[in-house]
Amino acid sequence: MGLDPDLSFILATTMVAVLGTAGLVVLHAYRRSRRDRQRLFTWRQKQALLIRAGHRCEHKPLLGRRCRATSRLQADHIVPWSRGGPTETWNGQVLCRRHNRSKSNLVPGPLYRWRLERQRRRYRPRPLRPTTKEIPT
Repeated sequence: MGLDPDLSFILATTMVAVLGTAGLVVLHAYRRSRRDRQRLFTWRQKQALLIRAGHRCEHKPLLGRRCRATSRLQADHIVPWSRGGPTETWNGQVLCRRHNRSKSNLVPGPLYRWRLERQRRRYRPRPLRPTTKEIPT
């Protein structure tokens, strides 16, 4: 006395679906556990990002000048936190609200990161040079 072929097929497909779903749940939990626990930048990290950016939005289109916005600035992850990006200052950038929303949770390519680093070198404050003039006494 065996099982009906239709019933055995239904049981087999149900088992595959249950095991597949359980596997996805375990995989999702594993990925979440590997994420940085800190979601938002601390106040000190935000201050460091603002100083590095010169208190200006860091967005720059391929052709054109850097955004001039100096208000409503937000600290943003270059590689989004939702995609596994850590909440560290090296993974942070300052964007105005408009550009932060347009970026959303997109992962930028290597060209974007290279351009951002190159751009940052241009607007970092340069160290003061010692003057060679002597002050008369």
